Amino acid sequence: MKSKILTSKSRRKQITSADVGRYLKHLAALHRDPLTGNVAMSDALQEIASILIAAKAVPAAKAINEFMEQNKFDFEEELDFQSLSLEKVREILARTDLTKSDLISVGTERFGIAKSRMDRVSRDEIVKMISSAVQHEESLAIISEEAQRQTRTS
Repeated sequence: MKSKILTSKSRRKQITSADVGRYLKHLAALHRDPLTGNVAMSDALQEIASILIAAKAVPAAKAINEFMEQNKFDFEEELDFQSLSLEKVREILARTDLTKSDLISVGTERFGIAKSRMDRVSRDEIVKMISSAVQHEESLAIISEEAQRQTRTS
């Protein structure tokens, strides 16, 4: 009886789209830290990972080619969330194409809302949190204006 020797190629399983997607998801988590990572890269990796995971057993090369043919991936320049006007924040909140992680970035960087608090809630709840922060900031501005007006007339 002759034993068959397996080569490294024959032992290697084919890597599926889901395998690559899970790897990219972990890589995205490493880039998520705004101090040491690249949040924009993390978001891009997370989006690609979601698409690949959804493709499941399709070979990775085929899933990536189909994704690239759609031309739907759009790299935007990174925004400085800290200096966003309240009007611009309202425009951002009205956009339905923004991901939960995008909104979390706005909430933490512009308003100082705890990231851990937003991670646990739905996208709609994050929109409500940020809307409340906008209203709060507007209220403070009105109070400040009124106080200045009172000191001028006194």
